[in-house]
Amino acid sequence: MAQIVIVQPYVPAYRSALFSELGRRLRSNGHELVIVSGEPDFEQRERQDSVELSDVRQRIFKTKSLKLGPATIRTAPAPSAWATADAVVVELAAGAIYSYRALLGSTPTAVWGHVGSYVNRDSFASRTLRAWQVRRADAVLAYTPSGGEIAVAFGADPAKVSVLGNTSDTVALRRAVLAAREQSEEDARAEIGIGDGPYFAVVGGLDASKRVDLVASTLDVLWDRRSPARFVVAGRGHLEHLLDPAVEREQAHSIGYAGEREKALMARLCVGIFNPGRVGLISPESFALGLPIVTAGFAFHAPEFEYLRPGVDSIVTNDSPEALAAALDELVARPDEAGRLARAAESRIGEYKLEDMVDRMQQSIEQLLRRSPSASTA
Repeated sequence: MAQIVIVQPYVPAYRSALFSELGRRLRSNGHELVIVSGEPDFEQRERQDSVELSDVRQRIFKTKSLKLGPATIRTAPAPSAWATADAVVVELAAGAIYSYRALLGSTPTAVWGHVGSYVNRDSFASRTLRAWQVRRADAVLAYTPSGGEIAVAFGADPAKVSVLGNTSDTVALRRAVLAAREQSEEDARAEIGIGDGPYFAVVGGLDASKRVDLVASTLDVLWDRRSPARFVVAGRGHLEHLLDPAVEREQAHSIGYAGEREKALMARLCVGIFNPGRVGLISPESFALGLPIVTAGFAFHAPEFEYLRPGVDSIVTNDSPEALAAALDELVARPDEAGRLARAAESRIGEYKLEDMVDRMQQSIEQLLRRSPSASTA
């Protein structure tokens, strides 16, 4: 039996289904998957989305990190965390010291992640270090096609690069959406705690990455315009207090961290999803929800932003609260246009399936194992 270790900074809820299914697939081939994870940092804890895995072996290490300006240096775990592994998958990140340790060792090692510096301002040093990682790795698991292209541009062997099609499990969410459509609008509004009127969904961590300050300023513009648009806020984070004025004037209704049932009710009632940044895995989720995303043109969206087709299944405005407010008001005023965008989003269900991502990840790991003498002997 071969052991595969995946090292994670922490395990967010959206990764639970991926690791569960990948672990099941590997077990069926006689292998064991072990997730070695740290603990969520301050911002991640405030999101309340950290989970412990129940059907995959998980070892949690004490997080050790150092903030150097915009960069985070993660030093833990030590190589002992994967000492018994036949293959290891580590974070592709310039500041992940443990990734260099794994790449310099004798165990076949893959890196996975964005590859490009999508969500942060890039630097020569960071590009140089990431390029070294992809060239050194035995396999590169890029989240999206553009990430795969960057890996090859960095000098990775194209035969070692796999594009995962990063996504989350939307099957259960879709079932919940269809079930919610069977519920009366009146009952759905009562369950989620909102009154009449057009609502938009705000979904995700309420921290700097989601530009909560821009959400708040856009709501201020709408309020000054006496817009009828209202908002259901589903998420937690250390910046959620910025939305307190909107909540107090009953322009926004906060429901905290949302599971599939709550998201499905939002899909039943809302015109669209308001997310000025960063847009990432909310992209494939919007297809399952059948809601268009309204966002801003922004340099630091996550790579999954490239899944969207602006003007077809989503709206991308200029990067200002005034432009965002105008787009939201226009959707309220033009229900036919809102419906067209929603239908286009919903028509894309199945383009980014978790099972396809698991297939690609499993294939890469099986290829990695073939480089391991101990696994071959076993």
